[in-house]
Amino acid sequence: MDNSNNRKLISFKLRSFMFCLLLMAQNIWMTISTDSRTEFSYQSYQHNILCTASQKPEEPTTIADIQAIIAKAISNQQTVKALGNLHSVTDCFCTTGIPITMKNVKNIFYDPLTELVTVGAGSTLHDLQEFLHNWGRALEDAPSYGDITVGGALGTGAHGTSLRFPSSLSDQLVSVTIVDGRGIVRNFTAVDNIEEFQAFRVHLGLLGIIFQVVFKTIPQYKLQVHNYPMSDDILWKEGEILKLAENNDRFQFWWFPSSKSVVLSVGNRVPANTTGSCKTNFISNMPKANSVALSMTLELMQKTRDRVGFHLIQEYAKLGLYKEVPGRDPMYTDENTGTICAPVAVGYSHRMVTNKCEECFWEQGPYSLLDDDANIALPLDQLQSALETIRRIVIDEYETYFPLNGIYFRFLTSSDAYVAINSGRKSVSIEWITVPRYDKSTIKLGLPAYQAMGQALINKHDGRPHWGKNGLFYSNPAILTSRHPHLQDFVKVMKTIDPNGIFLNDLGSRIRFGSQELTVNPTLKKQCALNDVCFCKSDRDCGGSQSLLFSLTNSITCESLIGYKVCKENSLLNVLPVSILQTRNAINTLKGEGNNSEERIYNALSKYKMLQPIFVNFVK
Repeated sequence: MDNSNNRKLISFKLRSFMFCLLLMAQNIWMTISTDSRTEFSYQSYQHNILCTASQKPEEPTTIADIQAIIAKAISNQQTVKALGNLHSVTDCFCTTGIPITMKNVKNIFYDPLTELVTVGAGSTLHDLQEFLHNWGRALEDAPSYGDITVGGALGTGAHGTSLRFPSSLSDQLVSVTIVDGRGIVRNFTAVDNIEEFQAFRVHLGLLGIIFQVVFKTIPQYKLQVHNYPMSDDILWKEGEILKLAENNDRFQFWWFPSSKSVVLSVGNRVPANTTGSCKTNFISNMPKANSVALSMTLELMQKTRDRVGFHLIQEYAKLGLYKEVPGRDPMYTDENTGTICAPVAVGYSHRMVTNKCEECFWEQGPYSLLDDDANIALPLDQLQSALETIRRIVIDEYETYFPLNGIYFRFLTSSDAYVAINSGRKSVSIEWITVPRYDKSTIKLGLPAYQAMGQALINKHDGRPHWGKNGLFYSNPAILTSRHPHLQDFVKVMKTIDPNGIFLNDLGSRIRFGSQELTVNPTLKKQCALNDVCFCKSDRDCGGSQSLLFSLTNSITCESLIGYKVCKENSLLNVLPVSILQTRNAINTLKGEGNNSEERIYNALSKYKMLQPIFVNFVK
């Protein structure tokens, strides 16, 4: 064959080879594109957790539908996770496989003979309570937020507050029906399956797909509640707070350390025919304009390190717990007239305990008011010493403010549930809500104190982190194994129910295998300590991309606060207020201009309008 023909043959082979490569590349691209189109991302309501599943959620209606989904997952070697309303801030609801929404599984049936109620896992707490009310029945106690699903509430151990009655849904559970990791329908009760049942009380989404549950009910009753402020001197009279918790049916309080005050909430059961038609607005409606205005105001205050402004908003929040204030619903209002119920409110139990918002502050689009929620439960005998630790941190060492409802204390009876935060001990739940930054790589105001509090409550006071709250650092294997004595009993049930790991995710792997993997929004990983994904070991864990102004006036370092590593800023803004006149005016007003503390706070807020006009919309 001559050279010309050789060149033609080689050229033809090269073109054929390139064409094959092109086809292969096209096929690979199409496969990647198809895969990316079928992926489904979802996140927690405050955006810190970002989950990426292999497909959009399945929407089963029957238990047979769920079995078919499990069979598909087994065949394709995928994982599965049931979703509630995503009102947790941890990665407990994430899966890389098949997500399932239980929104179509919400039948409710009441049996008058047994006085038990059977509930679909996708039913909301609000719908369950209203259903029971129509039968003249009620739950012993319940969480505050009514738009969580029953399955989700059991998953994380959501709770109310009482030392006299069961304070969580988990401790009112009678039986549970699930589909396990082999696709088999199974039923567990406290009588027939005691070990498995204690795991299901707080199941973490790791023990199969919960289809329906059965709860005890009691006759409907009303609650009489009195919210009132007083000096925090009561906290330092040893045993006084504990007496209030033990001697009343429903007791909780909010502490505002910087103003040395508390708001106590004393509640007791009264007969259902007692006069009164009040309801709670604790999870308050907030129109979009107010939500965005407050969100932007808080961001501005954090950017300028405006501690006086934070203190004023904290005091405003405190007032809203016991009286009517502009810009938000009163804590209790009459269902019929909409007027405030004060100083004492009386209403049906479920409506005095639980509500859901129609205009929720975290669902108002861009610049919604989001929050970071921390909640740690301690043995009851640690309450007094924990209060002293907190005071040392937030008053003596690093003065700190809690603008969204102060520090919130609730009380829990002891539970038999293996991994409940109150397992085996009466407990006090300590919760604080902080304000995240728009740019998560910048430090929030008060972060050193918040981080020291969390670590001290865990390490010094034997605290257990709430499964649906707190930064992901708090669910690392070291904390979980040291704080939950029945964790291995829970793992044993995991292996029985799900031998092939169909329901595993990162949380499950941390519990079962000691994994360190976290499902977190990737933007939070670089400065992991700023968002409690880790606690700092070096300055690098606290650093990040800051604005030029921030960089010139500020540095963030990993330092020690009462022996715990925290991200601490060294900023000119900490010692040079943005406006000396603004600060002086507000402080002087708080000290004495006005006939009482409420009037002084309103006057101080008014003075802030001059330099923070965005706040006008919120308080007018």
